[in-house]
Amino acid sequence: MKNFYLLFFAFLTAYTLQAQDVITKTDKTEIKALVMEISDEAIKYKLFDFQEGPVYNLKRAEIYKIVYSNGREEKFNALESAPANTGSTGGSLLGKLAEQPAPTEKPTTKAENLGRTFIGVTYSRHLTFSEESYDFETSPIFGFSVMLEKYFEPKQGSTKAPSKGFGLASTNYFGYSENLGSNEIYNGSRHYATAYLFKEISIKKIVTLGGLAGGGLCYTYGTADEDNEVNPGESAGVFGGGGHLGLFAQRSLTTNASGKPTTMLRLGYDIFIMSNANSTLGANLSISF
Repeated sequence: MKNFYLLFFAFLTAYTLQAQDVITKTDKTEIKALVMEISDEAIKYKLFDFQEGPVYNLKRAEIYKIVYSNGREEKFNALESAPANTGSTGGSLLGKLAEQPAPTEKPTTKAENLGRTFIGVTYSRHLTFSEESYDFETSPIFGFSVMLEKYFEPKQGSTKAPSKGFGLASTNYFGYSENLGSNEIYNGSRHYATAYLFKEISIKKIVTLGGLAGGGLCYTYGTADEDNEVNPGESAGVFGGGGHLGLFAQRSLTTNASGKPTTMLRLGYDIFIMSNANSTLGANLSISF
């Protein structure tokens, strides 16, 4: 008989624990209750272990959740978008509001630093129009180039990579030779300084194709051979104007931790068209940093 009473008491206790509602407040305190009524503004309940006592009211704003006796759970002030709390504030509303908001990602752009510098070597053919033969004569020249480029600022909040910009190029050739007619040959150097606009098109992130167009000045310096029939040993410097056109393909060699290009290799084909009918065209192999 004693065992029967113990078994009955255990069953009654289990049933009693199962039949209670548990109210969890936003400060994470729990109330074992018997929920009587739920309205838009408050919840009425009795204390489970004192069901003959008074009816209490609790504002909905103070309630985090209710777990009913049948196991169903209802949340009232859960912050679904709040970051997970790993500190000692628990899951309360006040604790979540006290947490520092997670940093938001900036829109992805092609380059956080919108400026870049290309340094390269050039091999070109210098074209000179001969008044005697009425034809162009070509001669190979070598040099180096420096190109400073900057993308146009992207629109506020844009996630599209910038593809347009402007630049300034300095292209310098040495071993330059020009036949001015009547066996008057000048040997020296030629220097181009051009401003331009450029446009890029990405091809499946494998390579970037682009083009540029602009104009600027050209300074040609030369010294006549001692054997020249006209003005032997004379030095001359001449300014001229013209246009700069170019096509290029480039590829990223290295990237930073966020995947932005840090070093790029560019192979270009540049044409300098000058007002005095002396033009230069050739290849430009450059590396950026």
